[in-house]
Amino acid sequence: MSGFEQNDGLSLFAGFDSELFEIDPTEFPFRFLSDDEIPSEYALQLRRDFSWSLNPQWMRGNYVASEVSRQLRIETKGRKPFPDMQVIFRLPTEIVYEIFGHLHPIDLYSWVRTNESFREIFLSHGASSIWRNAFLNNPDTPSCPPQISLPRWTTLLFGPAICDECGYPDGTIDFAFNYRRCDICMGNQYWYQDSLEANETYLSGFPVERAHLWTLVPRSYKENGLSYPANYQHDHEPRYLKMDIDQMAGNVVQMLLDPNKSAENYEEFRSQTVESIEQRMAHAKICNLWAYDIYEALFNRHNDSNPEIVDKYLQKLRNVGYHPLDIEESTEAIRQILFDGRHSMLKFNRKVFREFFPRVSEELRDAKRRRLLAEAEARQRKRVDFVDQVYKTVKRGLDPLDWLSVPFFERVHQKEPMASFIKIDDESLTMPSEDSMLGPMAKFIVDWLEGGKLIFHTLFTESTIFNDMLQDKGSDQNDEIALAVFTCPNDGSVLFGWQDVAKHLNCFGTPSHGDSLDLKFSPSGAEIVSEMISGLSCPLETTSVSEMDSLNPRYICTACPQEGKRGSKGHSALTWKEMVSHILSNDEHPLSSFTLLAEDLRKSVLFHETMYPNPARRSWSCKLCGLFMDAPEKRAQVIDHIKNLHKVQSPKEGRDFFYYPITEQPKRQPYHLGLRPPALYCCAKCPPPTNQRLWRLEQLVAHLKNKHSVKAVREIVDYRKMTLEEPCAKE
Repeated sequence: MSGFEQNDGLSLFAGFDSELFEIDPTEFPFRFLSDDEIPSEYALQLRRDFSWSLNPQWMRGNYVASEVSRQLRIETKGRKPFPDMQVIFRLPTEIVYEIFGHLHPIDLYSWVRTNESFREIFLSHGASSIWRNAFLNNPDTPSCPPQISLPRWTTLLFGPAICDECGYPDGTIDFAFNYRRCDICMGNQYWYQDSLEANETYLSGFPVERAHLWTLVPRSYKENGLSYPANYQHDHEPRYLKMDIDQMAGNVVQMLLDPNKSAENYEEFRSQTVESIEQRMAHAKICNLWAYDIYEALFNRHNDSNPEIVDKYLQKLRNVGYHPLDIEESTEAIRQILFDGRHSMLKFNRKVFREFFPRVSEELRDAKRRRLLAEAEARQRKRVDFVDQVYKTVKRGLDPLDWLSVPFFERVHQKEPMASFIKIDDESLTMPSEDSMLGPMAKFIVDWLEGGKLIFHTLFTESTIFNDMLQDKGSDQNDEIALAVFTCPNDGSVLFGWQDVAKHLNCFGTPSHGDSLDLKFSPSGAEIVSEMISGLSCPLETTSVSEMDSLNPRYICTACPQEGKRGSKGHSALTWKEMVSHILSNDEHPLSSFTLLAEDLRKSVLFHETMYPNPARRSWSCKLCGLFMDAPEKRAQVIDHIKNLHKVQSPKEGRDFFYYPITEQPKRQPYHLGLRPPALYCCAKCPPPTNQRLWRLEQLVAHLKNKHSVKAVREIVDYRKMTLEEPCAKE
């Protein structure tokens, strides 16, 4: 049996010398305990990393004592050291005490900690004058409170910052209690008044004394184990030691219930205690401000030195060959690394450079990766801009009416040879001439438009309407025929003729460019338009989209319920395109559920309508040049441009300028035609064009009386009543 097997405690390692062995995991300690159970099982407290997360590296231990020692070293710098300290101790004791009384209290503390002999000398009863004179000769050091000895006070001020409760480091003195506590112990023992009153009932039978209780014990304004409260923090809500409150509450109850104690005795006790506590708190505030001033000086000194340290570190990085742009981009991140709480850099040298270098180099690698990526993107952006410039040159050479039909930039970037040119990432690659790219670009756009028109003709010529009525017409005549109704697969909008379809080519692409075309001819839409054309007494075979637009008829939907507006229920007066789109978007509507408004009523509706497209929107362009191709302008500005630059005295829409909406436009707001009660009356007394205004009868009677002084209103003479539709509009 091997030595491992003979030892019961290590029996699980039996066979360790074999090639393969199995370990029973249940033999490991804490195997069946969770992370939360281990501390409670063994009465352990997990430390919070509170102080380190809030305080810089220099704020370690008793940083106040360190700063005091530093200042003393600066003051004594250059002085010659005493040759032989034994000479001093051969002097009479009174003189020795007098000499050491000129030291700073922190020096006395250091002497006491040197060896037992010095400890016996400085802590003897006769040496009290040394400590007293040391404090008198250094008035900046807080005076000793009466309840503490001078050596003990010096230890509290300048001794290690170790918690007096648990022994954990980073527990500086709380001058309210003259006791050191760390964050954990403060969190366990310090309570706010509201929290204590919510958990404990103090002096429940004595409401007045209960209110006085909080003035009879010391209170702390310290927020954590390392910092000291500033002046303004003494106005914050204090915390109390629960044991102090419990003890004082018991004393007060005992005094109040003692038959030998009168109310005057309690008041005397309370006033003396309050006075003592206030004196103690005043002294604690002085001490806190002394310590806080040292903290503030430390903070400012290190902050002032931070830029110099950062500059030295960055210069070192430049010297070792890192790219200046990477260093510049990472400066703030490097600063955070160098001054990151507990691991802050206090000074610069080779050792600390190497200490922080792994984190810094990782940041610089990320910066280099981002820089190289940005440089590659910049080169690609330059090539994209070149392609876009060629694209714009070709676009300006097209008919302006085709500007909205050309492919988007993104589609141009995806097609050869433009796609290969954009993707090449070669720093040595020189830009080709614009002329060399014009040919492929122009061919791409022409193929794009011709491919779209081909599928448009194919879908339309395969329709029943074309076979029945239009097969003897040429394809050019069919481009803008009103019966060519399609639906866009992207947004569901209804398209009329080639011009509308061309503007939506980017929604689905063209087969010649490898795109799947989902454009659909709408037989229902064509049937609706066919009935509209018949109602307008126009020929089905030749009526075009532009002719329908020029007729500009108005329709109301007879399948929709009437809606109220301006005191009358009725319908919206829609254009022919709006009516077709409305019926197709409502499957329950019959295809013939519309009424053509009579001509006189149509003119009145047009009088009430707001001009559309809106001339004040930047959606207009010149048709004689490409100045507004990329940035359309308001209608008036385009007209002024045509008059001044092209010398056209009377610019005409469609010939000299056109509507050019390159951004999404608001929909037209139809006029609401009132029918119940009817708002179909016009004033015969008003001059044109205001005689087209529609009124309800009662409104018109008031208008005639007030405006035209007509008392007895007569039809035809004073007003006209509009008919809703022509008598023979539908047969």
